[in-house]
Amino acid sequence: MLAHAALVAEASEGRLTLPVLRSDPPILLRPTGDTVHLVGGSAGPLGGDQLRLDVTVRRSACLRLRSAAASVVLPGPTASSLHLTITIEPGGHLDWRPEPAVSVAGGSHEQVVDVELQGDATMEWTETVVLGRSGEPSGDWSSLMRVVRDGAVVVHQQLRVGPDHPGSDGPAVMDGRRVSAARLIVGSSARPDCVSVSDTGAWARVGLASDIEQTQFVSDSVAEIAAFLDIGCAPAT
Repeated sequence: MLAHAALVAEASEGRLTLPVLRSDPPILLRPTGDTVHLVGGSAGPLGGDQLRLDVTVRRSACLRLRSAAASVVLPGPTASSLHLTITIEPGGHLDWRPEPAVSVAGGSHEQVVDVELQGDATMEWTETVVLGRSGEPSGDWSSLMRVVRDGAVVVHQQLRVGPDHPGSDGPAVMDGRRVSAARLIVGSSARPDCVSVSDTGAWARVGLASDIEQTQFVSDSVAEIAAFLDIGCAPAT
C-alpha cells in the first residue's frame, strides 16, 4: 500500500489552526484542540506498505502530535517503510510522542525522519519501540533520524535492532531488554550528562549541544518507560 498524508499547523489569534489536514489511509489525522492524533485506518504497517507523512509547523505555532493506539509492524513480502518529513519555522514548536511501535516476529520496518529547524524553532521528539509481543521474538526495526538547523546537521543517528542486526541485543544497544525509548529535546538548555542502571532498565542522558539533549532508555516494561517519560529524566543518585 502507498499512502501520503500531510499536515500544516498555523497560529491564528492565539489558537492552533490546520489549513492543511490530508489523511491517506492507513494514516488518518484527527485534530483535538491543540493536538493532532494519528489514527490507524487499518492494521499495520504491513510488510510492503510505503507510508509518508509531511508535517509543517508554521511560525509561532505549537503542535502536539499523539497517536490513538500502538502501531503493530506486521510481516509481509517485503519490509514496510515510513518517511516523516518535518519542517518547523522560526518560533514554532513540535511535541511528537505517539504510542509505542511493536515489531512482531517476521516483520521488518524502516523509518526515516528528516527534520528541518529554522531559526529559533524548537522540538521535543519521543519514540518508543517494543521488540515483539509478549512471549514472542521481535521483527527487525530500523530508524534513521536527521535534524538540520539553518542548513547545518545537528543530529544524525540510527537505531537498528532485531534478529537481522547481530549484536543489537548486546550491552551497547538493547542490553537484552525488549523496550527502547528515545527522547530528543531541541531548544532548551541541556542538563548535565547522567547515567542510571537498575535491575529493570537503564538510561543515559547526553547533551549534544548547549540547547540539545538526547535521552535513551531500555527496559523490559512499557509501563516503566511510560512513567519515566512522564516524570522526566532526573539526575542519578
